Amino acid sequence: GHEVVVLANGVGLRTTEGAPDWLRDAVRPVKGEILRLHASRPVLARTLRAAVRGRPVYLVPRNDGEIVVGATMLERGYDTTVTVEGVHDLLHDAVEVVPELRDCAFVEAAAGLRPSSSDHLPLVGVTGVPGLLVAAGHHRGGVLLAPWTADVITALVEESPPPEESGHTDPLRLSPALQEAR
Repeated sequence: GHEVVVLANGVGLRTTEGAPDWLRDAVRPVKGEILRLHASRPVLARTLRAAVRGRPVYLVPRNDGEIVVGATMLERGYDTTVTVEGVHDLLHDAVEVVPELRDCAFVEAAAGLRPSSSDHLPLVGVTGVPGLLVAAGHHRGGVLLAPWTADVITALVEESPPPEESGHTDPLRLSPALQEAR
């Protein structure tokens, strides 16, 4: 066996030593703000996705009474500041969709960075550097795509055929040198 390194550090890819320059530039941060509310009585039975004035909003109830409200997507670099505008819009839109949320406790507002690629598809596969694989750029789909990503990376490490659909996420599609050669 040979050594294999898998870069799976999301927006941290940009500052990863040893990563090819094109790969560092392939993932950018997309800021997302979320709110955590707490309901003392049930107000939401299942996850709800809606749009208010063209803005998407989602509400996710947890078993302990917590309700997660989210959907802001902002191109602001590495800024993880929670903004008044983000909190206002999310609260407004959540209450518009489920008026009973007015009675909830406001627990927390947070902002995180989603790793996104220029074409909004993940980068899962080889990098052109021997022994260096990447699994990044999943944007909002990281949790949903985790099992599939693991299958692709496992197949590459074991040198067995990866799942058929993995061609769409081949990181080399974003390599300028390879695009010139095509």
